[in-house]
Parts: sequence; structure tokens; C-alpha cells
Amino acid sequence: MRDKDLVALLTLLFFLLYFLPSTVLKFISVAFILFFSPGFFIVKIYKNVAAEESLLLAAPVSLGITGLVAIFLAAFSMLSRESMLVVMAAIIVASYLLAKPTEIRRIPLHPPEKMISLLLALMLITMGAWLYAGYRTSQQRNFEVDMAIKDWPHNATLNSTLIFVIYIKNWNCKDGEFHILFSLNNRSIENKSLTVLQGESKDIIFYANAEKKGENLASFDLFIDGKFYTNVHIYFSVS
Repeated sequence: MRDKDLVALLTLLFFLLYFLPSTVLKFISVAFILFFSPGFFIVKIYKNVAAEESLLLAAPVSLGITGLVAIFLAAFSMLSRESMLVVMAAIIVASYLLAKPTEIRRIPLHPPEKMISLLLALMLITMGAWLYAGYRTSQQRNFEVDMAIKDWPHNATLNSTLIFVIYIKNWNCKDGEFHILFSLNNRSIENKSLTVLQGESKDIIFYANAEKKGENLASFDLFIDGKFYTNVHIYFSVS
């Protein structure tokens, strides 16, 4: 079997594994597709190198290509894991067709040189950091909820009742538990639990007493499923 055909089969396999409902398989698949395949094929385009050389050069070349593609996509506000995979898939297919094949033979094992060992170590560290960052991101729920201060006291006087109206818009969170913590001058006043269905918007009213003259700070923390999501706050005056 030719080496480029073997790598192509492995790449196709990892593309298929990416769509399985397993976070570990997704990360392994993405790592192989982004940090090995494109570099392997591109190295084989420009030089009919031995198999062991292709393996050593694949990771650093892939890292460079992946970085350039990420910069390009980010410049057009199109950077995402899916867009990266689509672009890299196109690069892999094109470079596979142009790559010079080598028949697979038994590869003699030799201790790597110090520079090669250092490069491999750096590639592994970079890959590990990227995978960890992706894993942390995947653990966060992918939803969008807007919160804003719709109305607040404009002519408040000392010992008067302060009224705040908070606007909540749930764009795509299906079953989240919403809590809003209202603080006045860094002192907790009220913690409200509420239900906001997907696609629904609500106005929530908070009350407090004006106990301090001058500048005051009203702050509202939104928690979803017990985790902090966002904050809105406003400074207002009490005469």
C-alpha cells in the first residue's frame, strides 16, 4: 500500500469519527486532521521524502498551515471548528491528489536528534493546549441570552422607592434555570428565580430603598444553571 493512501484512509476515518457523539473522539479526530494530515500531504508534494521524514515534518508543517487558515478565517469573522474542518478538508484533498506516493516499507527506528525531539515536544505541548482549550469550551453550554436595564430611577430622592426594570431575552436556551442577583452599592438586595422559555422575553422589576445620597451603583448578575453568565449595572444619583 502507498503511504499517502494509508494516511488518506485514516483521515477519512477521523472525519467520520468526528460526527460521533463522543467528546474524546472529536478531539482526537480534530487533532489528526489539523495537526498531521495536511502537513504530511504537502511535504509529499514538494519532495519525494522517505516515510520517516514525512512523519517528522507533518506536525510542524500542519501547525503552520492550521495557523494561517485560522488567521484567514478570523479576518472574515468566519472562524469556528466547523469552518476550520471544511477548509482543511479542501486543502487535504487537493494536496493528496498532488502528493507523490511512496510504497510502505518497514521503517528503521533511530533515536531522534535533539532538535527534532525539541520540535516534537513543542508540537505536543501546543496540541495539548489546543485540545484542552477546546475541551473547556465544549463543556460550556452553547446558548445566547440577552439582559439589559430597561428602566432605572432618574430623579430619585433619599428614602424614596427605587424601581428597576430588567429586560431578559432567551434566544436559544431550552431548559436553563435563571436567577438574577440584585445588588445595590455592593450589598445584595434580592435574588429572583424565573422561567424564560426559548424565544421568550420578559421584564423583571426590582425594588429597593434609596438610603444613600449621591452616586449609587445598581448591579444585576445573571446565573444560568447555577453558573454566572453575565452582568449589567448602572450608576445613578440620589438627591
